[in-house]
Amino acid sequence: MKLLARERLDEAHIRWDLTIKGMHCFVAEGVVVHNTNSRVGNVLVDGQPELVCGSHNHRRKLGTDSTYELPLKIEGVKALLESFSPRWEDGDGRGEVVIYGEIYGAGTQKGFNYGEDEPTFRAFDIVVDGRYLDWDEFAGLCEMYDIEVAPILYEGPWDTEVVRQLVDGKSTLTDGHIREGVVIRLQEERFNQATGRTIIKWKSDDYLTHKHGV
Repeated sequence: MKLLARERLDEAHIRWDLTIKGMHCFVAEGVVVHNTNSRVGNVLVDGQPELVCGSHNHRRKLGTDSTYELPLKIEGVKALLESFSPRWEDGDGRGEVVIYGEIYGAGTQKGFNYGEDEPTFRAFDIVVDGRYLDWDEFAGLCEMYDIEVAPILYEGPWDTEVVRQLVDGKSTLTDGHIREGVVIRLQEERFNQATGRTIIKWKSDDYLTHKHGV
């Protein structure tokens, strides 16, 4: 198995589960330090398939030209969503898909444009029927539909010191902003009923110092 680590993007809880013998990892930079969490999907609403957008646990209304609709205006994102056909089957929904990512760039967060003159989007997860896709599945779909993803910083065996060295530093998207941290994930997804999804999010000391004015 492998892990993926990208630049930290949100406040999700840290999950530690590194007991797999010979486990490998990805260390990949995420999108930005300051950003707008985004999720867009093709899901069943009142029994009918519908494109939706939102952030965290909040669904946003379509047709308002809000920032959250941006991913749906990207040809590849919309095409991927529409390649699925949500439907009722055996008393439950099937074929539902949600793409998780971050919106960043000019106008998204004050003082942090990351070299982008307009807001843009990068994906970091795809969920189909409630299941997070393994990294290879996720990356393959994004490549097929030309969707930008979180840049990978490292791929290889788990090594605490290697990851520690990647937590701090400048964002790879621009040299003007510090990295908030990294996210490490298994290449093959695992879920524990007690702790949830196996994923690690490691904050940068530089970012914490900057954030709290230390």
